[in-house]
Amino acid sequence: MQEQIQRNVQKLPTVQESLILVKNLIRHSIASICYLRDIFDENNFMTKELLGVKLKQFKPLDEDGKLFQSWLETGVFDAVEHGYVRKLIFGIFRDEQAEDAIERYVFYLEDNQQGGFGVSVGNGSDSGARQNIFSCSKDQISCDARIFIRRLLSITENLPALPGERYLVMRVVYNDRAPLEYRPSHFTDSYQPDTSDSSQDTAVGGVTTPHHIFRLKVNESRRDDEKVAEIKDTQNSPRSSESVDAIASQIYKFLDGNRDINTQQQVQTLITERYPHLTSEQTKTVMERIQEIGVKNKEKSTR
Repeated sequence: MQEQIQRNVQKLPTVQESLILVKNLIRHSIASICYLRDIFDENNFMTKELLGVKLKQFKPLDEDGKLFQSWLETGVFDAVEHGYVRKLIFGIFRDEQAEDAIERYVFYLEDNQQGGFGVSVGNGSDSGARQNIFSCSKDQISCDARIFIRRLLSITENLPALPGERYLVMRVVYNDRAPLEYRPSHFTDSYQPDTSDSSQDTAVGGVTTPHHIFRLKVNESRRDDEKVAEIKDTQNSPRSSESVDAIASQIYKFLDGNRDINTQQQVQTLITERYPHLTSEQTKTVMERIQEIGVKNKEKSTR
């Protein structure tokens, strides 16, 4: 038993590996947002694979793009590496004063004081699903990160087009560890109240390692005179109990033939990876239906 625990602990990411993962998630998330929202010309991007998912990497050719990249690489990441960041807000605004937001992507970052880790998808809860520290590995964390990336891409691809005139803003909200005199490159002090949290936020999800808790929420605001697109996905987003039952039946059949998946967390990960458009409530309902199917089948076999 002691040898098993030691082997599993050795598979856990170090602080540095966890920090690299968080930076890569931020870097590629923002690059994917910029690409899918047509913020920079397509020739400023190249395709790169991260954790088995093909993403766009930002390779700016013009001065505006290079300046934007330096905000992140030499400004934001310096604060992240020092452990001073509580929030990173990437905003797209209608006005140069950054008072009228169109979209805000809010990245939350905190230390993991509990040591447990897992993935939080859909509900944006601070207490996202956690696994026992000895039941996960780097491979599992990579799987959780892939789920997060795919959900971000799915959400961003379905947003309506941005207006021709828009302004980009990055804001860093510090935690209590940041010294009063600290200034990352390219950033100046701002005393505006933080209004980035909203009840209308869409929770993309996040990844939790033994060292960091990382989450992302998206806030979209459209005026009446702007086009609003309704996100529809009849295949992945069930609108009735019948479609929920169908998904539960498919997942149960898969589980029945795959004995390697035997924990609630593994089942939840499987559902969210196969059906990324499901809400947290729909995922919960599917898991309940799977349990009901299992009970019914067990009752039939004992008769």
